[in-house]
Parts: sequence; C-alpha cells; structure tokens
Amino acid sequence: MYKNEKGITLIEVLISVAILSFIGIVIWNVFIQGLTFSEQAMRKNQMQQEANIIVTSLVRSHQAAVEVYEINDFECKIMIDTNSQSNVIEHPQLCLSTNYSDGLSVNPNIHDITITINVADKNNPNNKVSIDTILTRLKSGEE
Repeated sequence: MYKNEKGITLIEVLISVAILSFIGIVIWNVFIQGLTFSEQAMRKNQMQQEANIIVTSLVRSHQAAVEVYEINDFECKIMIDTNSQSNVIEHPQLCLSTNYSDGLSVNPNIHDITITINVADKNNPNNKVSIDTILTRLKSGEE
C-alpha cells in the first residue's frame, strides 16, 4: 500500500494539545499570582501611608496641645479629646487602633508618649501595618 505516508497522527496532536494546555495553565497561574502579590503590596503601601498621616496628625495635636488631652480608640477610629474640641481620625476602608485601647490621658508639658498605631484592612484583617512612634515636644522650663 502506501509506504511513504506523511502527516501527523491523532495521538501526536492530542499530546501536543495536552503539553500546550499544561504550559498555558502554568503561565496563567504565574500571571494571576503576580497580580495578586502586586495588589497586596499596593494595599500595604497605602496602609503604611495612612499610618504615617495618622502619626503626623497625632504629633501635631501633641505639639499644639496646651492642656491635658486624651487619646482613645474605638470602632476603628482614633479620637483626640481636649477640653475644647475633639479630633476624630478615621478611614472608611481601614480599621485604626492604638496600643492604648482603654484610653490614655496625656499632659504634653510633662509626658513624652510612646505609642503604636495599628492599621488593618477592614476587608482582610490579616493585612495590617503597625508603626511605633514617640510623641514629644519641648517641655515648659526646658531650653
């Protein structure tokens, strides 16, 4: 019959399709993991920036205070209460807290405060950032 048949068999086509499918799935998974990691890194960076803004606000409040004030956190908000006003620091997508969940009374003319600010994603509480800082200013009588 035909001794010189040229072409590919069905088995060769199926093996080629299976190998290409496997390679495609591996490449797709690497791509998806890269996107996920990039999104997590971007979210963590945003949380770090938000924590820095909170620290700046706390430092300004501490340095501007002329009287004893309180720092409280509740329901994912941080409050700075003075006798004359309250300042609430909050974010719609982030949960904010400090290491003083029971509240802290601060006399800025006497105390330097070591405080930890915790920022967690409301949608993913495992994604969180903590910043340790010291609230300080020149005390009355110091030069």
